[in-house]
Amino acid sequence: MKPILLAYLRTLSVSQKDELAHACNTSIGYIRKACSKGQLLSPERCVLIEQISQGVVTRKDLRPDDWHLIWPEKKQDWSMPLTQGSTN
Repeated sequence: MKPILLAYLRTLSVSQKDELAHACNTSIGYIRKACSKGQLLSPERCVLIEQISQGVVTRKDLRPDDWHLIWPEKKQDWSMPLTQGSTN
């Protein structure tokens, strides 16, 4: 979960990080700490991060062990192979 989120955070400006934290009702410090300690983010925050990052960081990335239990409707979406010519 963490490396992709940390990598994404490194691409953001300070104001973009602040916007992300505000949308998630937390601080960037909390998000970084959760990443470094291996803590799971709440399902709600995972969805927000996926939306804000426009899919660069997915909820599956953030909850790799239990995403299919939380969002069973996404299981088919994420298990389908890319169609020819798709770049995702």
